[in-house]
This record gives sequence, structure tokens and C-alpha cells, in this order.
Amino acid sequence: MYTFKVRNILGNHCVSRIQQAIMTGDAEAQVRIDRDENRITIISNQSRNQLAQALRGTGFPALP
Repeated sequence: MYTFKVRNILGNHCVSRIQQAIMTGDAEAQVRIDRDENRITIISNQSRNQLAQALRGTGFPALP
């Protein structure tokens, strides 16, 4: 399980983009998004680096 902190998850469109990007790389992934905390929790067979790259591609790069 990996947890990422990002900025500006504003609405359902943002949530959908994030979920789609993660699920493209791993159709079995479990993605939980907390919009209030701007936190994404992912259970996936992909590495943390692969997931971070997918998030970057959606415009929601993981914060350090």
C-alpha cells in the first residue's frame, strides 16, 4: 500500500482522472482518494515510482 499527498483534488473529474490513470497500469488496483486531505492511497502491484509517474501524468504530482 502506498500513500501520496498531492494538491488540489477539487471534484469528481479530478478523482476520475486519477483513478483512470492508476487503473490503466493495474486494472486490479484499489484506489482511495480523500479530497479533503488531498491524499491518495493505492494498493497495487506497481511500484511506488510507477504510481508516482502515473500521478504526474494526470497533473497531480506527489508532494515530497
